[in-house]
Parts: sequence; structure tokens; C-alpha cells
Amino acid sequence: MRVLMLIDEMFAARERSMLRRLEVGLADEGVSVVHAVPEQSVGDLDVSGALADAVTFPMGGPFMTRTMRARRLLSNVRELTDSGELPKIDVIHAFGGEVWELALQVGHEIEAPVVLDVWRRGLAGKARLLRAQLRTSSGVLFMAPDVSVERALAAEAPGIPVRTALWGVHRAPAPRPIMQEGRATSVFLAGNGREPAVFHAGFEGILLALGSSRESIIFADAEAAARSKLWSVAERLGVLDRLSLIADIEGKRELVVMGDAIVQPESHGEQRSLLLDAMGQGMVVATGYDPDVSWLLPGRTAAVLDRAAEPTSPDAWAALLAPILSDPARARQLGESAWQYVGANHRASTHVAAVLDAYEWVGSKEAIPYPASPERSARVR
Repeated sequence: MRVLMLIDEMFAARERSMLRRLEVGLADEGVSVVHAVPEQSVGDLDVSGALADAVTFPMGGPFMTRTMRARRLLSNVRELTDSGELPKIDVIHAFGGEVWELALQVGHEIEAPVVLDVWRRGLAGKARLLRAQLRTSSGVLFMAPDVSVERALAAEAPGIPVRTALWGVHRAPAPRPIMQEGRATSVFLAGNGREPAVFHAGFEGILLALGSSRESIIFADAEAAARSKLWSVAERLGVLDRLSLIADIEGKRELVVMGDAIVQPESHGEQRSLLLDAMGQGMVVATGYDPDVSWLLPGRTAAVLDRAAEPTSPDAWAALLAPILSDPARARQLGESAWQYVGANHRASTHVAAVLDAYEWVGSKEAIPYPASPERSARVR
């Protein structure tokens, strides 16, 4: 089986690690993967590993150019072969809403089924808007990484074929020791900084929870910090020496998972495998209230801000974090609980198996184009 994965810029920047894990797992099952990323960002988006070929495609443009862009992409795939002929592509898998329409057009060009990955709840509405295009496709399957996303798809576009494939990570053999005596506490501030008031409140809440001790350091993504002007907040508070910026924090997970805790103040109904990676190492995870991410379980997998709490309040974040960051035993207990949960529900091998099963279904004669009957839709979810 050969799979062409179309990946938009935002998804590639955030989920390179997950894509590489999926690629390796599929290769173990004999699946050949070709990655396709926007040509204008190829220098910044290293998503392909040693086991996958990589091509580019022109991103954006008027609706009337979609056919041209799809054929340009297929031409680039053709150049990967010695014969110059287009290899058989069994499934097209689109990651990121910006490439859904292009993926459907490519599928139409080569009469191949398409899997559309719905990594955030906000994309459920887009599924409804694509009804006309879906009806002309050889076969379409929506893939939800969370049961909450599956429910959102069912509400927005009843009858579409959906399968849930929970994202997975490589869990450590045992929870990594955190909050060790004699070592500075390290906390990572995750997020994109698009909600500055929330991002700043999370940062100030961490500082309040850690207290005046200088034996701690906060790491933040450099781009998110610049977007939210976090540096000016740290300067106003006189804590520049406790803030360290890291370029591309999503791509440096080997550094992140060596920390004690990770805090993600912003909540957008997005799946973030970075948090699952942290849980899989036994780190403390703290987030804003987000009912669209079902694995953020208060007190079991993460410290979660109460629904009634104000996310722009530093005091609210301090009240959430202080009992954990001031109590190493409690922090380790929460980290171990999250580690156990990931082992039971979010292993990389289980994710690969679910994706492969979806590929086999959508590529079989059993798969039918959208819209599915209510009976069929219930069976495939």
C-alpha cells in the first residue's frame, strides 16, 4: 500500500513528531508513505524521515487553480520514480484543513479514496461546507483523534463516515523522576500566544505558584512569546532571568520532556500530541478548561482550570498550580497517573493500527461515497 500524505503548514509545524511516529509504524506494516508539504515552507518543515519520500505542492490560489495544483503535485510524485510514471497511490491522507480541498481534487484526478484528519473541533463545520465536493469523490473518510471531535462531526454533518483513531506516543518504561530535590524546577509554557491575556496570565500564575525562589526557570516558545509580547511582561515583573525562550519548542520535544511540568493556558479544542508526550514521561500537565479534548481529565491526567475560573486571571492559575508545584509528592502522583493513562489509551502502536484499519476500509469495495446512510455511518464509527 502507498499513502500520499498532504500536510498543511500549521499542522506540519506542530505535529512533526506524531507524523514521524506514524510513518515509522506504517512502514513496519509494509505501507509506503510520500509526504507532501507546501513549497513555500519546505525549508522550515522537516516532516519526512528516512523512511518516507517527500514532495512539495503549490499552496493557496483561486478555486479555478485547484486542478492545476493537484496535477502539479502528482507530477512531483511522478518524478520520484525511475520510470517517470506515476506510482499507484492507494489512499490520500490530508492533515490540516488548509489542504482538504486539494486532497479531494487529487483523489478525483487519480480516483483514489481520501482520508481527512480532523485535528481540531473547529474543522467539523468545514466538513458540512464541503458536502458538494464530497459527493463527487471516490470515497471519503473523516478521521477523528478524539471522541469529542467525532461527536462534533456527527452534529455538524450527519451521515458522514467517521472513524476515531486516538493519537499515540511512545511512553517511557517508567515515569521519569520530576521535582527532584537539589535541582531547579523547570516549567514549560506551551501555546501559540494568540490570546495574549490568557498566555500572560498562565505565565504570571506559574511565577506566583513557584514563589520568589530563583531555583526555577520557565521556558517558552520564542514565536509565541514574541506574538504575545511576553518579554515585556517578564521585564515589568523583574523576572527576565527566570524566562528562557526556545525556538520551535514543538520540534524540540526531547528537551521539553526533560522538564518537570508543562502548562498550556490557551484552549481551542485542539489535539496536541506535545501534551501526550509529556504525560507519557510522567510530567505534570496543566491546561485551561477544554471540553473538546477528552483526555484532559482533572486530577487524573492533568491539572485543569475550572470551567468557572477566569483564564485571564493570574490568581486563578496560581490557585491551580501552587498545590502541585509546591508539593513534589503530589506532582509525581499526578505525573504517574497520566503516564498510566497514556499507556492504556494512547500508545503509538494502537494509533498506527487504527489508521491502517481505516485505510483498508476506505480503500475497500465496502467503502461508499458520502453521504453514508445512517445505518452505515453508525457501523463505521
